[in-house]
Order: sequence, then C-alpha cells, then structure tokens
Amino acid sequence: MINLHLYKYNNFSQNGEDGIIEKILEISFKNKKVNTCEFGSGDIEENSNTFNLIKNDKVNYSVFIEQDFNLFERLKILKLKYPTIIPINKTIDFKKNSDDTIDRILKQNNISNNLDIMSIDIDSNDLDVYRTISEYYPKLLIIEAGRQKYGVFSEHSLDKKMNSFSSIYKCISKKYYLICYNGNLFFLNKNSFSEKHIKKNYYNDDEYHYLLHCVYLNYFKRGFIKRIMINLISKSKFLMKKIIEYK
Repeated sequence: MINLHLYKYNNFSQNGEDGIIEKILEISFKNKKVNTCEFGSGDIEENSNTFNLIKNDKVNYSVFIEQDFNLFERLKILKLKYPTIIPINKTIDFKKNSDDTIDRILKQNNISNNLDIMSIDIDSNDLDVYRTISEYYPKLLIIEAGRQKYGVFSEHSLDKKMNSFSSIYKCISKKYYLICYNGNLFFLNKNSFSEKHIKKNYYNDDEYHYLLHCVYLNYFKRGFIKRIMINLISKSKFLMKKIIEYK
C-alpha cells in the first residue's frame, strides 16, 4: 500500500496536493489525460489543485467556476495560453431547486458528465455543495476540511465552523473510498474503482488517515533522522495513537 504523504510537492497547490494527485493518477488512472472541475481556488497560478495538470498537458478540459469577476477575467486571459481551461463566472448554490447547483451549472455549459477530478474548496458550504450532486459525481473527489480533531462532528451550515474531517467522511464515504488526508480529503468513487483495487494500493481506514496527516505535517522540513523516525512510527497505528493527541 502507498503512503501518499511521501509524494507531496507543491507547484501551484498549498499542502502537497500536486504530488498526491500525480501519484493517484499514476496508480488509478494509468496516467491518462483527465477531465477536471475546480472551484474555490481563487488565483489558480497561486493556489490550485489542478493547474499543475494543465501546465503539464495532462487534461482534456479543466472547468474553473469562479464567482469573483476579476478572477474570472484572469481565467479568460489564461485560456488564451491554455485552451483546455473552461472559465465559468457563477456563484455555486446549494439549494436543490436553484439553477446554480454544481450539476446545473455544468449541464448549462455543456460539460460532459465524465469528470475525473473535482476539487471543492470554498471554506464554508463545501459539504452542502457536494450533497446537491446527483449526476456529476467525479472519480476523484478532493474536499477541504477544518482543523477539528478526529471524531468531532461539525458542519458549516449548522454551526458556522468549517466542516470537520469526521463529518465529511461520514457523509461522503457512502459513495467513496477515503485514500488520503492532508487537510483535504481525497476520495475515489466506489462506482469507478473496485474494493480490491483500493485494498491493494491504498490505506482505507479513516482514523489511520487522520493520524498519518498529524505525523506527516511539515515532513519535508524535518531533518533526515526525524524523517526516518516518522516513517517508522507511521507503520504502527498503535504507536501513532499513543503519541498523538488527535481526539
């Protein structure tokens, strides 16, 4: 099984997502070109989970939904250099009868229902936006969580805090396998990937993923000896639970 934290790097992402995604594409997508949709990234040249794929010619199309008009105009300019970019100026709504749910926005813009990657990072109603999806389920879903401890259930729509790791996992694991957590949760679609594939390649234990995130935080800033110790500790869930205050 692969420890995806060992592959983290940033070109345009913030917490190693560029490297994590690259490794997932190698393992589960056979490095084929992918279709992506991202919203909440802002300036994609400074903060994006999918722009690295565009730069490296690994996408067929890349939808960016941006509510800020100035950032949308910058996307239009970037499209001149990177024609795979599809910029959409909309504010995503999470009311199911709205014309601006993620499904309806994509359908209105003639986006094919064959998304490989969707990245949700709006720092608020991420989980509510996910719940409106009934058609455009991506194969790989990336969604940001708050910094609450493991086992804490919190949703922005209920308490105005960021959605917690455990709340997101409880909701999304009905349709997806959790394969990594680094502040974002990475999920693979159960309809697209077999349980056998997941068990062969990834850890599939939410508590273990939470512990790995705690252990590997700032891993590449550590000295050589500390990195060796982290790698040894990470192989034992029992040890991690003993030394990490994670609940």
